[in-house]
Amino acid sequence: MRLIPRSALILSAAALALPAALPAALAAPAACTPASIRNPLKGPVMTSYETKIKDQKIGNQVIKGRTSVSTTTIKSIPNGVQLNVTDGTKTTVIQSTCVNGKTVTTIDGKAMPTDIDKVSRDVQVTGPNTQDFADTDFSKRKVGEVWSGKLSSVNTAEVTSETTYKNKLVSMEKVTTPAGTFDTYKVQMTLDMKMTYKNMPKGMKMPNMNSSTVTTTWYAREAPHMIIKSESNSMNMTLLKYRK
Repeated sequence: MRLIPRSALILSAAALALPAALPAALAAPAACTPASIRNPLKGPVMTSYETKIKDQKIGNQVIKGRTSVSTTTIKSIPNGVQLNVTDGTKTTVIQSTCVNGKTVTTIDGKAMPTDIDKVSRDVQVTGPNTQDFADTDFSKRKVGEVWSGKLSSVNTAEVTSETTYKNKLVSMEKVTTPAGTFDTYKVQMTLDMKMTYKNMPKGMKMPNMNSSTVTTTWYAREAPHMIIKSESNSMNMTLLKYRK
C-alpha cells in the first residue's frame, strides 16, 4: 500500500477528482490480514499536498483551473485503519477493515461494493508488468531504464479501449518543497489510452477520445516512497508537510 496510488492515474482525468493523498486502501485486494490492512501506518500518519489544476480548453470552452490543499490523517481502528481526507472545508472519512479475511471499505459510513466483478465486469487489468507500474521502489532500476506494459482493456457493447504505460527512471535528485529537502527518484510516465466506438448510428461521429498524458513525479527514496511532487500538462502537486 502506498500513500498515493499510482493506479488512480489509470482513470486519466477522473484521477483529478481524488484527494491528493488518498492511499491505496480503496484499491486493496479483497483478501486481507489485520497486518496488511494496517500497512499505511508504516508511513507518515499525516500528509498535506497543494494541487494546482491548470486551465483546460475543451473545444471552444475554457474550464478554469483551481488551487486546493488536501490533508490526510491516518489512525488505527479495530481491525483496520481510518483516513480523514480534508479538501478545503470538506472532510471525507474512509475506513478499511479486515473482516473474516476480506477487506471492507466505507466512505462517510457508506459501504463500497464488495463484488468487484459486478462493478467493473467489462474492465480487465492485463499485462505481466502491471505490478511494475504500481511499484514505487526504484532501488533496483538504473537511471535511464525504461519499462512498459498494458494496464487495462475495456470491451462493452458501445466501446472498446486500451490503456498502456511507459515509465522511465530519469534521474536521482534532491528536491526541496515546503515540507523539506528529500532525496528522490525522478520518474516520467507516459499514459496512452486508445478508444474505439462501436455500433454508432449511421452518419453520427464521436470526437477523438484517444489521449496521451506525460507525468513527471519525484518519489522519496526512503520507504514508503511517498510522492514529493508531481507535474503534468494539466496539474502540479507538491508536498507541503507531513508527520511520521
